[in-house]
Amino acid sequence: MAYEELIASMERDAERRIQEVRQQAEAAINEEREFVRRQAEELRRRIQREGEARIEVERHQRLYRAREEERAAFARLRGEYERQVIDAAGERLAQLRGSDRYPSIMERLLLEAVASLGEPGGRVHVDPRDEALALGILARSLPGVELVADISTMGGAVVTSSDDRIRIDNTFEARLVRASEDFRRELARRLFGGE
Repeated sequence: MAYEELIASMERDAERRIQEVRQQAEAAINEEREFVRRQAEELRRRIQREGEARIEVERHQRLYRAREEERAAFARLRGEYERQVIDAAGERLAQLRGSDRYPSIMERLLLEAVASLGEPGGRVHVDPRDEALALGILARSLPGVELVADISTMGGAVVTSSDDRIRIDNTFEARLVRASEDFRRELARRLFGGE
């Protein structure tokens, strides 16, 4: 019986040892699983952060591109609007020569240009179609100022000093250019609250 007890004791020891080895193996496996799980979780968070960062960069890039496209479209639209307004103004100015108002407009433009010259004398340059009208205005208001019918214009006059150093362009075309610059500034001010 001692032999059987010895075998039973050895089997119990072996069973305990197997149980300990199993417990140690399970603990090691659980520890390894936890380690791998933590690494996987950290990797998942890192990949998520990187993905979110890339998405944020892409979002900013798309937003920037959309804003630039919007600005470009607005600039094109504004330019087209400005061009249409200026073209319409040019067409109306071109029709003024045949109107009843043209003689008084021509007189005001001519006298304004001569006054801007700031010195006596000078030359008044007009379109040949305005020569008779300009002669009458000069005879009435500015005798002694030379008249030259040598420019082509929709209306108005160019006044130069007698030595041609000073030139005052008070033609419809020049005034339209100046007015278009003012119009662009005013449009920008109204749209954007500044220059």
